[in-house]
Amino acid sequence: MNYFTFKGQFLFVVFMLLGCTSLFAADKEPSATQAVVTLDHAGTLADKIGENQKYNITSLKIVGEINGDDVALLRDMAGCDRYLFYTNGVLATLDLSEAKIVEGGGAYFERYDMAMSDIQYTKNDEIGESFFFNCSSLKSVSLPTTVKKIDFCAFAVCSNLESVTITEGVTSIGVCAFEFSENIKTVKLPSTVTEIGSRAFYNCKGLESINIPDDVKELGYCCFADCTSLTDFYLPSGITTLGRYALSNCSALKSIRIPSSVTTVEDLAFLSCTGLEAVYVGWTTPLAINTDAFNKVDKDACKLYVPYGTLSAYKASTWGECFTDIVEYDVTGVGKLPAATDVNVVSRYAADGHLLTAPVKGLNIVKYSDGSVRKVVVR
Repeated sequence: MNYFTFKGQFLFVVFMLLGCTSLFAADKEPSATQAVVTLDHAGTLADKIGENQKYNITSLKIVGEINGDDVALLRDMAGCDRYLFYTNGVLATLDLSEAKIVEGGGAYFERYDMAMSDIQYTKNDEIGESFFFNCSSLKSVSLPTTVKKIDFCAFAVCSNLESVTITEGVTSIGVCAFEFSENIKTVKLPSTVTEIGSRAFYNCKGLESINIPDDVKELGYCCFADCTSLTDFYLPSGITTLGRYALSNCSALKSIRIPSSVTTVEDLAFLSCTGLEAVYVGWTTPLAINTDAFNKVDKDACKLYVPYGTLSAYKASTWGECFTDIVEYDVTGVGKLPAATDVNVVSRYAADGHLLTAPVKGLNIVKYSDGSVRKVVVR
């Protein structure tokens, strides 16, 4: 059984169990208790926070090294223990910016289901697999500055999580890392991130904006699927692949620019992006796609903007089946894209100043109905 298959089965069992354990979740009365704890040695958080305190602390900052024993206690305080049973923990704000995650201590996560088991221990400078999985009390987390990786399901099903501060140095956002954390509104990824795993932000329904760092090359399977509040989204110029269902059902997304670096747009990548009004592309030769890539996008309401001189080629390609309204635009002015509403060419001139009635190969000077004037190179 491969890794992803195993994890998929694990999640299925977990979600079944969540339906049962939630019946035993106790009512919680939030406390105003705040604490700053300095640890001389990893594994000593329990010595600083006693049994009588752990379920009363809503805000905690840790200074020093932490290991598996400490993370297990943090999970307990944040509403879900290492065995995935709900607790009375009310920890909402966790500041680990001056902490360091190290190997050692016991397991922070343990599940045993029939023939399957999943036991997780801390690794140096990693937010490991299922680190805060299902910790429903957490609202805000600041990660250690030394962290390099956020692993599988690290913050998945954190139903009240609103923000995570991720510092420079993190290179990987793992598979399912934040999925089903429906209250996250904004995510700022550091420039060091090069990988965003499949389903990393799946079903983050409250997510309104996120940046994709320049060195990310692929948005994989269901990466941002069902992010129904996502409106602010920009693809970097070096990205190459938009995977199957990558942005499906992002129904609030109004416009998207697909840079010419993209070589693959997989089937159903933009399925049910029903709010799309404008798609901007930069290929001078239309990229080969399947019509399913934009399945259930309103082909009459959404305009496709293509480089000057390519209108006929796009209309004759699969893109012409996906979109009824195809408009040419100045790719060199990509920093100032026309709005989704009509911006028409008022007049066009050659480099020597004489009036043109149609685009002519070479430098054209174009005046638009919004008052702007641009130099356009027609190939």
